[in-house]
Amino acid sequence: MIKEFTYPLPDELFVEGVSGNVVGTYTYDGPEKFDVEIDNLGNVLDIDVQNDPENGSDFRKTVDASKNPEVAYLLGHYFVDVVNYEYQFQDEVLENGDVYKKILNPNLGDAYYPKYNLSSNKWELVLIVKDQSNPAALEAKRRKEYVESYSSKYSFGSDVDLLIENYITELDEFILQNPPLKTWKYTNFNSKSVPKIPHSIAIELAKIPKNGV
Repeated sequence: MIKEFTYPLPDELFVEGVSGNVVGTYTYDGPEKFDVEIDNLGNVLDIDVQNDPENGSDFRKTVDASKNPEVAYLLGHYFVDVVNYEYQFQDEVLENGDVYKKILNPNLGDAYYPKYNLSSNKWELVLIVKDQSNPAALEAKRRKEYVESYSSKYSFGSDVDLLIENYITELDEFILQNPPLKTWKYTNFNSKSVPKIPHSIAIELAKIPKNGV
């Protein structure tokens, strides 16, 4: 069976948000129907199964390409030895100078994976979303938590307490200035250095036994 279909893509790969402004066109070429095995979460475990799984018939579901060509397309690699898909790229220069090869025509599997919804008894495509983070901000948060773990329990005198307060404020500002990044786009994270713990604070913290007093 050969079936051409369109499907809405995310506005940007790996990021939440499907406005419908980006649409891909794909062609499924394979059997009209085939059965798959799913787990108790609806994830596909095996393709083109001929018998009921050990867990029973409830875990054997049919993919009908005439009704769900997008699901059949994503699972169709089982029936096709080589899938030739020609990507088109555009250079995206990032703020740190890295060059990200942005895909202009994502394949459907770049954006979604198929899953069977056991509540609605329907196939659905789940958007692939990647976590965004900032290594520098994460390190700043770690240092902040470290200092606060002591400052919340102990007073080191007005001078040192003020230094700690100012340092925590400096870390907060740094964290705000370094929001989460789409880390898959970068090859390096040479952002500005995380504020170091002032020596006078470090000396006072070192005086506290690891198990406290």
